[in-house]
Amino acid sequence: MPTDAGSASTSHHGPAPLRALVAFGPTHEPIDDVRFIGNRSSGRMGAAIAAALRASGCAVTVVRGPGAPAVEGCADARFTTAADLLAALRSAWPEHDLLVMAAAVADFRPASRQSGKMRRESGAQALALVPTEDILAGLAGSRRPGQYVVGFALERPEELAASALAKLERKRADAIVANPLETMDAADVDGRLLFAGGAAASPPGGRMAKDRFAHWLAAEILPRAEARRRGEG
Repeated sequence: MPTDAGSASTSHHGPAPLRALVAFGPTHEPIDDVRFIGNRSSGRMGAAIAAALRASGCAVTVVRGPGAPAVEGCADARFTTAADLLAALRSAWPEHDLLVMAAAVADFRPASRQSGKMRRESGAQALALVPTEDILAGLAGSRRPGQYVVGFALERPEELAASALAKLERKRADAIVANPLETMDAADVDGRLLFAGGAAASPPGGRMAKDRFAHWLAAEILPRAEARRRGEG
């Protein structure tokens, strides 16, 4: 469960703040007691989004993977594997209005974890992999009325548009951020926001620092998430 590192104050004269859940950072799927399957995600994009949502008045919970930065003023939970992340999100999601799924989740994990440490002296090894659960599709499919879901797509530039649109439909998300592969572990981002129903939006000026992109993204999704919470979308 998250540990409370602070939350947005609730006004007694207006609606409660929108409750946002932001997942970011890589998963580490263990091969043995030493090694794992991982990726180069730094978690900086998700952390910037959480900070931007917090600055916009949301009560934010972050669920972050190995090496991903904490975000001041946000409730905080950690995960290592895709299974850990799924458990954390299943626990937290019912109490939130908005999910931003920016975590870089492994598509596969080792079929079994070897105890101890695999040795080079043992020679060539074959590693059997099995798919991990589709976390975003599961959460989006089980949402209650009033919840809004934003996903991410990371693909090669020539495949990005088609892949992001397919992922938007397959994952049953309300919106998806389409990013080229070069975004991973970079300081800036060249992203585009696609909405269910066919609308799209791009930040002015194209490629920009991740913190600036995060504020632009927050301004785009928060009115839609608030309208959904009120039952208007």
